[in-house]
Amino acid sequence: DEDVVCSFVREASPGGLLFEYLSLAHLAVRLGPVLFVHGGLPRSDVTWRPGWLPPRGEVLPDLNSWLFGLEAFKNKALDQVRNPPASLPKEAWSMVGGYDAAQPAAELLQYMMRDMPDGTRQPSIIYNGFLGDDYQPLPLDEASCRWLRAGGIRFVASGHLPNGDAPLVLRYEDVTIVSADISYAESVSYEDAESDRLPSEEAVCEVLFSPTEEQESRVHGVLRSGCRHSARLGSVVEVLIAAWGLGSRDFRI
Repeated sequence: DEDVVCSFVREASPGGLLFEYLSLAHLAVRLGPVLFVHGGLPRSDVTWRPGWLPPRGEVLPDLNSWLFGLEAFKNKALDQVRNPPASLPKEAWSMVGGYDAAQPAAELLQYMMRDMPDGTRQPSIIYNGFLGDDYQPLPLDEASCRWLRAGGIRFVASGHLPNGDAPLVLRYEDVTIVSADISYAESVSYEDAESDRLPSEEAVCEVLFSPTEEQESRVHGVLRSGCRHSARLGSVVEVLIAAWGLGSRDFRI
């Protein structure tokens, strides 16, 4: 109803809770050797595009410069909302799309999408994750690995795309990617078990990143089945599974 619409407009406008939250948020954050992104690294469909910067597709080989560029891009869009033109366009951005639309913050809105208006896929780190259309992991190319290593990044943390009831860990030489969205854990099924006979457990996970190589980085949690799991994210992945009703098992991969 009208009250709901008004509340959305109020919170998304300058001074509103949502807008002020976005003004403090970042498109990507680096904390020591860890790069935090919402979806993944820049790629167009299955082609990785390290250093790709919206809206014109400039490529920045230096990772820190890329982070600064993303921050400036976001701030410019929010400033457009704070200081809109006297006359707003008649068509909403959602009806036309693209980086060149007249609506304030159109560039930021487009960057949050997977596709461009012509149907091509853009290298958005907001939408694109580390799984392909078949939900299988996409191998990270050597150029992206070099770009991350040159920037001092050892870990990439992301979410956005649900991948089961435990974090997805992908390792490429000395770069480890952890995608930890388990929001659809209740839909997980196991090949050797009848899903409706599994214990009713709430899946949970925690990823702990260490700022130095001398200290362990770990992922641990509880699967939908009730099994507890723990893994050390090192050169050798050590996995501990405390199976529901079966005690503990150790694995080295």
